[in-house]
Amino acid sequence: MSTLNLNPKGNFKVDPTQFTVWIFLVSVAMLFAGFTSGYIVRKAQGDWVHIELPSVFVTSCIVVLLSSIAMIAAQYAFKKGKLVFMQLSLLGTLALGVAFIMTQFNGWNALMEQGHFLVGNPSGSFLFVISGVHAVHVGAGLIVILVALLRSFLLSPNEIKTQKINSVATYWHFVGILWIYLYFFLTNA
Repeated sequence: MSTLNLNPKGNFKVDPTQFTVWIFLVSVAMLFAGFTSGYIVRKAQGDWVHIELPSVFVTSCIVVLLSSIAMIAAQYAFKKGKLVFMQLSLLGTLALGVAFIMTQFNGWNALMEQGHFLVGNPSGSFLFVISGVHAVHVGAGLIVILVALLRSFLLSPNEIKTQKINSVATYWHFVGILWIYLYFFLTNA
């Protein structure tokens, strides 16, 4: 008869921060699954206006991919103990994240110039809500990246190992992948 080994010193170890990030990401994924499901259902009801996404949203896809590359560089530098390279990579990720938010604002302005607003036709409302809620999640990621960057300057070399770069990176890559999904969903749905 086999028994379940509940010994905390076993081989299976879960980082509590990483686990918490994954639980949060599941809830975010469910939120956007709800948004996209609602989009599909509402679109089928009629009075839907097809909206061509402004080209600046393509730029935002490129920026988000570049920011993920910068975050991968930060993870690599952290693993190799290259503090300055990690700091520069986090700074690059932060700058690209801000650039992403700026492209979103430019995209929203372009949509309004085309006559699409948060209120009015449901297609515009969905577009602004979905991209706006995503931008809020990117903003939260920027705060976390900023905290990680500040900690890298404030912690002593012995404490730097407490950095949770992998958890920060997991969140950042998730919101990046989420934007790519949302862009293709909104252009093809």
